[in-house]
Amino acid sequence: MSADEMHVTSLTGEHATRDALHRAIASIVEHAGAADQVTITLIGHGSFDGEEYRFNVPGPDVTASDLAAWLQPLASRQQLIVLATSSSGGALARLQRENRIVCHCDEERR
Repeated sequence: MSADEMHVTSLTGEHATRDALHRAIASIVEHAGAADQVTITLIGHGSFDGEEYRFNVPGPDVTASDLAAWLQPLASRQQLIVLATSSSGGALARLQRENRIVCHCDEERR
């Protein structure tokens, strides 16, 4: 893939809200085809209460269930989700699926 075929979206600070992340993922879902490689990286703080993983953002947090629902229609056969957050292992069960690699940094949930 050439550089002009790559698309990068970066959300930081006060702009990294639940709605902004949802819109960014919806755009990826809309434009990515089966042959495309998709990488989504979340860096920051997370939490897990034993039931639900949450990616902490300004305003309402993003849950693993939210991410799984938003990513469900993604057609790409090569998906990489990187969760560089605390408690990220709590999201594995909801995000794992065929053709998707989920990397996390939570030592306790290996």
